[in-house]
Amino acid sequence: MSSYLTSIILQYIPSKPVQQPRERYVNYMQDLYKLFGDQVTEESFLEGSQCAYTEIGDVLFNEAKKMRQLVDIDMFVINHWAHEFDPEYAACGPYFLYTHKFDCNHFDICDQGTIGILTALKIISQYQYQCASKNAVLLVMEQTTVPRNKFAYDPIPILAGGALFWIDSNPKSDARKLRIIAIDFIHQAEVIEKGWNALATIQEVCRKFQIAEENLSVFVSKSSFAYKSLQYALDASWQKQGFVLRFMDHLPGMLPFAKVLQSFMHNEKACTKYSLLFQEDAESAEIGYLLLGSGV
Repeated sequence: MSSYLTSIILQYIPSKPVQQPRERYVNYMQDLYKLFGDQVTEESFLEGSQCAYTEIGDVLFNEAKKMRQLVDIDMFVINHWAHEFDPEYAACGPYFLYTHKFDCNHFDICDQGTIGILTALKIISQYQYQCASKNAVLLVMEQTTVPRNKFAYDPIPILAGGALFWIDSNPKSDARKLRIIAIDFIHQAEVIEKGWNALATIQEVCRKFQIAEENLSVFVSKSSFAYKSLQYALDASWQKQGFVLRFMDHLPGMLPFAKVLQSFMHNEKACTKYSLLFQEDAESAEIGYLLLGSGV
């Protein structure tokens, strides 16, 4: 059974007036860094959006309720990259289940970096392939207040907000929908040790799923390894690409990826018959891709 993206809500959250976080949270983060022989830069507690994930999720769910889109949900999945800021609850998942009266299976996808959105979509599509879910909702969230050692220059989210995805196994025939054809990952060993070739992967996807290159759009960030690998392979081989090459925002995180998917839902001309999107982890060499079909 196939899975389809049928709706996406994307919301950016403005930063709140700066407040000193609670002492319990400050102490927890300081003690956590001390375990690894490091220390938190004090000013990092006061930068960014200072949003808890419960606040971000409530904004999205309240918008979805206005559109009457929270009915018959049988699976609810949460995904985030950065840790939550000064949370009121031990976990935001049970809060959402109780507050918004969900009666369904629920789990979190965390510690998967910025390719976690693909991990979540793959797990949901596998559940639906096994007929264990028909109507799933995925909540992706990012916030920008990340207590850390600023002199380590670790990547953090630049945008605060979230996205809600509806994934259905049997959408209405007249609904705007994108079929999830494939999700796969290129692991660090293949990227680094074997010298992963993005062009070879694109060509293999076309062969495997019998896609003519002129019917395919490939989406990458210009700062990504996928784009650099692709450009190198095309220049070295003097090959002319048959697919359409398009670009995503280079900002680290998952919301730029969600923005591209939302543009597909709102504008049929934004994608060709098939779209292949590459997403890279901001903290490792892991790479994932998502193959979508429009009208197939």
